Amino acid sequence: MKKFLFAIIILTSSTFELSYSQKALIYDEPQSEYHKGMELFNKEKFNSAKECFNKTIEGISDIQSEMRINSEYYAAICAIELFYNDAEYLLNQFIINHPENSKVKLANFQLAKLYYRQKKYTKAVKTFEIVDVYDLNSEDLPEYYFKLGYSYFMDNSFDKAKNQFFEIIEIDTKYFAAANYYYATYFRRIIF
Repeated sequence: MKKFLFAIIILTSSTFELSYSQKALIYDEPQSEYHKGMELFNKEKFNSAKECFNKTIEGISDIQSEMRINSEYYAAICAIELFYNDAEYLLNQFIINHPENSKVKLANFQLAKLYYRQKKYTKAVKTFEIVDVYDLNSEDLPEYYFKLGYSYFMDNSFDKAKNQFFEIIEIDTKYFAAANYYYATYFRRIIF
């Protein structure tokens, strides 16, 4: 009888430990997927990163969880990098669902760049105009000014385009030559 009780106690405790281990594994899974996704994102392995972020989103039911919100943002950015058709939808959903989140400012910038890439210049202008330049880092500013200026230019708002190009015509960036060209084009339009 003692052996039988001892066997039941061991069986019960090992079942409890197994159950607890599975719960811990399930609980930690979204966090490990998120960290794995960030590592892959930083290595520009966007397809694998997006899968990890999607698993994180699925694994966290609390829609206000910071990790879930970050995963939604990065999944949308991965979709942009991969030229997925749902990239615009994902960014717009992020902006609508989390209007108070600090990443919304960056999401608007990313959305504007997406419209620019798609040659939807009117939409690009409207979205770039939402972006506050003080929220951008010094590496993003030349891109912002050039792409907003070019979008204005393509939208026949030449005075506004000139003002954006003026911001970067003397700064040595990859947009230097193009900004100077379009800035000069503005003055050629006036003279001729």
